[in-house]
Amino acid sequence: MKVITGMFYLECNTFNPELVTKEKFIVSTGDTALTYLHVSDIFENAGFEIVPSIVASALPAGILKETDYWFFADQILETVKKEKDELAGIWLHLHGALEVENIGSGELILAKNLRELAGEHVPIAITLDAHANNAPDLNQYIDIMRGYHTIPHEDQAETERKTAEELVGLMKNKTRTRTALVTLPMILVGEKALANHEPLKQLMAEADYYETLPEVAAASIYIGNSWCDCPNTHLSVSVTPKKPENYKLAQKLCIQLAEKVFAAREKFDFEIPVMSPKTALEEAYRSHKRPVFISDTGDNTTGGAVGDSTEILRLILDMGNCKKRVLITTLYDPEAYAGCRDKQEGEAVSVRIGTGRDIFSEPVLVEGTILSKGEILGYLNCETDVSGHCVTVRNEFADVMICNVPASAISENHFKASRTPLEEYDIVILKQGYLFAQLRPFAGDFFMAITKGTSYHFIEELQYQRIQHPVFPFDSDALFDAKMYLKKAEES
Repeated sequence: MKVITGMFYLECNTFNPELVTKEKFIVSTGDTALTYLHVSDIFENAGFEIVPSIVASALPAGILKETDYWFFADQILETVKKEKDELAGIWLHLHGALEVENIGSGELILAKNLRELAGEHVPIAITLDAHANNAPDLNQYIDIMRGYHTIPHEDQAETERKTAEELVGLMKNKTRTRTALVTLPMILVGEKALANHEPLKQLMAEADYYETLPEVAAASIYIGNSWCDCPNTHLSVSVTPKKPENYKLAQKLCIQLAEKVFAAREKFDFEIPVMSPKTALEEAYRSHKRPVFISDTGDNTTGGAVGDSTEILRLILDMGNCKKRVLITTLYDPEAYAGCRDKQEGEAVSVRIGTGRDIFSEPVLVEGTILSKGEILGYLNCETDVSGHCVTVRNEFADVMICNVPASAISENHFKASRTPLEEYDIVILKQGYLFAQLRPFAGDFFMAITKGTSYHFIEELQYQRIQHPVFPFDSDALFDAKMYLKKAEES
C-alpha cells in the first residue's frame, strides 16, 4: 500500500500588495522531494511505499495568485487521483495561513479536494506552522493535525515525524479518526506569543502534557497570523485522539485548553521592550556587546512584509558614523541590485536604494564601494537552496545588502552565503520580528524597533476589513463560551 507525501508552504500577509507567483517558490518533485522532508524512514520501516507529490516552499509574502495556487495544488491532487486504488494515507506539510486570490484559505480548499478524491476511508495527516489561521471546519476533512510547539520555531522536523507516526497507526489499522478543533475570538501579533515566555510557556506545557495521555495523538495551540486579514484570522486549539472512540475526550480537552488560552489573552506581551528605531540604534551604538541585532519589525519579511523599507537606512545615514561596523540586511530593490550586479568588488558605486512603492520605501542615495556579491538562501526545509542574489555596498556609515528577491537572514549560513559573515559586525539590522532561533546563540543583544510597514506590530491600528467580530483586542465584548462548546461536544 502507498502513502502520498508532500509540502506546500506559504504564509500570506494580505497587507503586502504584491501577488505571489510560482516563481517565488523553491520546488522539488520525484525522489528528490523526499530529501526535504523528515518522514521517509517512518513510512518505509512501516512497510508503506512512498509516493512523493511535490515540495514547494516560499518565504512569507503576499496573497498567492489563484492560477499559481492551482499549479501546485493540482500536482498533489493529480498524484492522489493516480494512486487512489492503492492509497493507504496522505501526509502533507502545510503552513495554515495560505491565502489565495479569489479563494481564501488555500489549506481548506486543498483539504476538501483531497477528501473528495481520496474517499472516506483514507486517513489524512497534516503538519502545520504554529501561526496557522485554521478554518473552523478544517477538521471535517483532516484526521491528524499538529502545529509546531516552539516559537521561534525549532521543532519542525519533530512535528513532521509525530504526524507521520500517528498516520502509520491509522493506516496499519485501516481506520480513521477525527481531530477536535476550537477557534477563539482572539488575534495576537506573533511577537507577543513566544513559547519560552509566559503565558504561552505554560499553555504549551499543557499541550505537551496532553500528548503524554494514551488517548491523545497530538495537541496544539495555533497563534495565527495577525497580518492575514481574512475570516479565519484567529487563534485556535486542536487535539487529535488516538482512536475514534477517544474523540469526546479530545473535544473536552481541546475546549479546556482553549478556555485557558482565552483567559490569558491580556497577559501576552512582547518578549523585550519595544522601541522606536532611533532609540534602538542609539542603544546599539552605546552597547559594548556584539553583535547587536535590531529587528526592522514593520518590514518583517518572515511575516510576509515586502522587504523594501529604507526607514532604518535613512536614520543611520542621518545619524552619522557611529564608529562601529553596521550591516543592514536584505533590502529588496531589484533595480538597485541590477545597477550594482555587474560591478567588480572594490569598485566605486553611487546607487539609489528604495523602490519608492510607498512612504516607507523612499529611495535614498548611497555612495560607496562594492563589498561583496553573494547568494540568498531559501526558507523552511529549503535553507540550503539558493532563492536569489545580493550585492553588499560598503558606505562610511554601514554595509547595505541589496537583494533581487525579498529575503531575511535567518541563520549563520544565510550570512555566509551572502558573503557578509556575522563575526565581522557590531550591529546587524534584520528584516524580522522576534529573533530567529538559529541566530539567538550569536546575539550579544537584541532590540525590536517598531517601524511602520506591512507587518506593523501595533495591530490595533491596522485597517482590517474581513476579520470576524467580536474579537479581542478590537472588541470589548469578545467572549469565548466554553460551556456552549462543551454542550455541543456532548450532543455530538
